[in-house]
Amino acid sequence: MLERLKRIPKQDLLGLGIVLVGLIVLNYNLSDRLDVFSDDDDLYWGFAMDYLKGKYRGPDDAVIYCLWQLGIQMLTKDPILTYYINYVAMVSLPCIALYALLRSLRVNVWVSVWLVLLFMFSGLNFPLLPKLTHFTVLFLGAGLAISNFASGNLIKQLMIAGITVWLASYIRPEMYVACGLIILWLLYISYRRKTYRQFATLFSIVLVSAVLLGTPIRKNDRSFWTFKVYMAINYLEWYPGQINLSPWMHFNEINEQIFGHRLVSIRDAIETRPDLVVRHVQTNIVRLVRDSFQYATEYVQMMLDLFPFPHKRYIFPLLGLLFLAMIDYRRYASNLWETAKRYKEFGVILFLTLVPSIITTTTMYPRPHYFLYHFYLLYIPLVGVLLSNLAFRRVSVGSLSFLRSRYTLAAVNLLFMVVFLTPRLMANAQDEPTPKRDFMYQLQGLNLEGEVNLLGGDPITYSRYIREDWTFYFYDNERPESFQGFLRENDINAVIINKPMHEYFKGDPSYQAFLANPDQAGFALIKEVDQRRIYAHRQKI
Repeated sequence: MLERLKRIPKQDLLGLGIVLVGLIVLNYNLSDRLDVFSDDDDLYWGFAMDYLKGKYRGPDDAVIYCLWQLGIQMLTKDPILTYYINYVAMVSLPCIALYALLRSLRVNVWVSVWLVLLFMFSGLNFPLLPKLTHFTVLFLGAGLAISNFASGNLIKQLMIAGITVWLASYIRPEMYVACGLIILWLLYISYRRKTYRQFATLFSIVLVSAVLLGTPIRKNDRSFWTFKVYMAINYLEWYPGQINLSPWMHFNEINEQIFGHRLVSIRDAIETRPDLVVRHVQTNIVRLVRDSFQYATEYVQMMLDLFPFPHKRYIFPLLGLLFLAMIDYRRYASNLWETAKRYKEFGVILFLTLVPSIITTTTMYPRPHYFLYHFYLLYIPLVGVLLSNLAFRRVSVGSLSFLRSRYTLAAVNLLFMVVFLTPRLMANAQDEPTPKRDFMYQLQGLNLEGEVNLLGGDPITYSRYIREDWTFYFYDNERPESFQGFLRENDINAVIINKPMHEYFKGDPSYQAFLANPDQAGFALIKEVDQRRIYAHRQKI
């Protein structure tokens, strides 16, 4: 092991060291400035807890990510701590894998470090939720880097890539499409070369996992469910105010109004209203292009912010023109051509890996975390390759020849990296409010006895953060017509009222009666905090 580490070039270790320093800055003081946010990751945590009860939902519910969170939870025994540990890991480990991917493509060390730092602090990394996609690109980035280091041996390269997307498919089921495509390519190459050992190994792994765990893409309604949600989102964007329902909670009702009946399949939608489906895809493509440009401008702006002097809008275009004039385009084209020939197989593997994301973002919806696939796997490495292959005209610089020294280059890069990281470290040192986390701790302190059936106004997974025997009913999901009728029908023994929930129920006489005299329904106001009223049945107090 030590001998292998000694063989790693010192420049790679230097670059990795800078990336690690950036990650320390990124995560500094995290628990006192990042609030807990309840989202899709809570669902996978819940699925993981179900494993301990013998419940297995299926391979299309991110089984590897569930096991990852389960492992952390078994160590911490604290779901809030698990949330923070998972968050740190998911904003950090993909950055290290991205650095490895860039270096596997022979991207210059300094270019690699800068690209990783920009990604690290971009909107596609730290603030982006859910972290499920970060877990996926961690596998893809690391696996493709290993595959790329094996370039020259196509069969070995395809086997590593196949294992990579096979693992990723048990996080994001659409990756199973890429797995199938790579297996077919490996079969073709194996047939041409009359060697089937690697194909048999990969195919056996995929087959055994399909038998034991199930196939990530299977006969269920996951894709159909996703289509209905995003069709509802797009329709409400086209016709705002026409339907007053949440597309996340009531997509079935919205689609029933759109298509005139309850849809039974995506094909049913296409046959019923092909015009709406075509417009849905067109809207997704426009949004994909538009938002990709917006994410790209963030990277450019971060670089421009390194130079805090006036009139940048005029100076930088002039410097850009000077830079373009200095390029030796003939040598640059030659360098790019050689790189393209060297990594042509990797380019095809990368395309096959991105096929599922292309299908998803166009036919379903380009959610923010889907952009991560394209930037992490394609755009950032492509920029790295383009910059690393630059060739400049030979210009006599006379006494300025010291600028070509590698030590000068290192000093300049380190100086600008300090300028880049220092304000971010200072900003991260400042504590931020954490109202949701504080509220969860307050709820933990209530010590309500026995099982709790809760009607509430916050879309928080109480059963995760408070106690497993809390069953949560979110008012905007249930949308009951009678407040006290719902309490009786569902044996509700705890109620948390915030402003949105109050606005929803305020016209209900039974709700007003509850507020005026909760004791009549057997409840008591036990706490009022953070603009929330917490009621519990007297049997629970």
